[in-house]
Amino acid sequence: MFRSWCCREGLLQQLAEPPPQSAIKREGETERCSCRYWIVESIWPLLKMIQLLLLSVVAVLPIAEGLEITKMAACSTKTNDLRVDCNYKMTGSTLADIKYTWSLLTTKNQTLVIKSTITSGKESPTFKNRAEVNLTDMLLRLIITGFGKSEEGKYMCVLTSKSKVENRTISVQHAVAKCDAAGCVLGSWMLSLVLALTALQAQDILPCGGFN
Repeated sequence: MFRSWCCREGLLQQLAEPPPQSAIKREGETERCSCRYWIVESIWPLLKMIQLLLLSVVAVLPIAEGLEITKMAACSTKTNDLRVDCNYKMTGSTLADIKYTWSLLTTKNQTLVIKSTITSGKESPTFKNRAEVNLTDMLLRLIITGFGKSEEGKYMCVLTSKSKVENRTISVQHAVAKCDAAGCVLGSWMLSLVLALTALQAQDILPCGGFN
């Protein structure tokens, strides 16, 4: 059969030398299509192996590095200390790769370095023993004790990774909001809700158990 000739005698021979006219006449176009289908079917396992190999290579490729400051917020603690939060997200880096600088542009247009792991040793004496920085994989937090009007201005958060640099600023006034203000409001609202539900349940307006 023509299928035996073109498939078993070799694909290379078929490409280099067309099959005899007698074979084509005997078997016709249908057999020629069958032969091609047989060839594709025979190399399908090889194609699957190549696909798996490519997927394996992609899996071990390094993830593209990314660094983005998503939000900044400032508030005053119960002890009247200033807290400035710099939220960020990163990809392709670890916490050990993150370096930072906190600085302040005062109302007198003076730039003061508060704390830095990028330019270590250049911190302003104004904040010596007054500034504390906490770094996690999502948050860079600055706390300044004894916050006064002289520390008003624009606070800048600078973050660097292996190849990325991000910065963002926030304006802070001495009359900054209390850090626990939102928490107190939320706590009062939740307490009111619980008391209201308890009163409704006591009047048999709400069922005591779950619905069946």
